[in-house]
Amino acid sequence: MVASTMLANAKNGKQQPPAAANPVATLMVEFESNLNWSAVVDNWKKARGPWVTATNGCSDAACVAKKLVEFEVNTKWGDVNPKWKVRRAGWIKECAAAKTNASVAKLLVEFESYVAWESVAEAWKARRDGWMKACAAVK
Repeated sequence: MVASTMLANAKNGKQQPPAAANPVATLMVEFESNLNWSAVVDNWKKARGPWVTATNGCSDAACVAKKLVEFEVNTKWGDVNPKWKVRRAGWIKECAAAKTNASVAKLLVEFESYVAWESVAEAWKARRDGWMKACAAVK
């Protein structure tokens, strides 16, 4: 798991950050680390470092949910399923209302499910099932 993530990060040119205190934050940063640079807006390269630091500093679900929305906002529309446009407004409201790690983990999995397969690193394709189980296990 760690080796595949490190390999994906090296391929994407992304540094692997230290683990976050919040388990959902850790899972979100792992997913983001496996998203190709081509799938995010240009300014994400500058914004990513502070976002990772802030995300890793989140101790509660509301903070992680806010960082999840920031991540989504910086993902290009062409790299998500067109059906996301219909779901997005409700999803953002659910993120704003999320109070538990389990609810944020479900919202993270939902967003990941809309991201195009071509937009993720090859290593993600092998890691995804384990990541999904880890998200489902969040209480």
